[in-house]
Amino acid sequence: MLGCLLVAGCTMGRRGGDATTGAIAGRVEDANHEGVGGVTVTVLEPGPVAQALGSSSSDRSGAFVVDHVPPGSNLVVRAVKTGSRVGISGKRQGVTVHVGRMTDVGAIQLRAGAD
Repeated sequence: MLGCLLVAGCTMGRRGGDATTGAIAGRVEDANHEGVGGVTVTVLEPGPVAQALGSSSSDRSGAFVVDHVPPGSNLVVRAVKTGSRVGISGKRQGVTVHVGRMTDVGAIQLRAGAD
């Protein structure tokens, strides 16, 4: 599975989706490129009112997988760290999910006051 996380667009094994969905994997990092755990990661379909398609939390190394994401293009993956006075977030835009595939979005860097 770890090798799958490192290769963009690899075929999913035991987790991720089914015959109608895919998955998104990546890593949440701070400004020093250290992994950040406990971050909420949400996949959004952009539009006048963004629709959440799935969510997950990063593990202590910053790795995350959002399973069972409907296929689509131009999706947004948003990472938000809660529990601080200043909003800390990051995002990756233009993400495409294919049925039966895991899309690796790489590192999402958290920044104070980012949207």
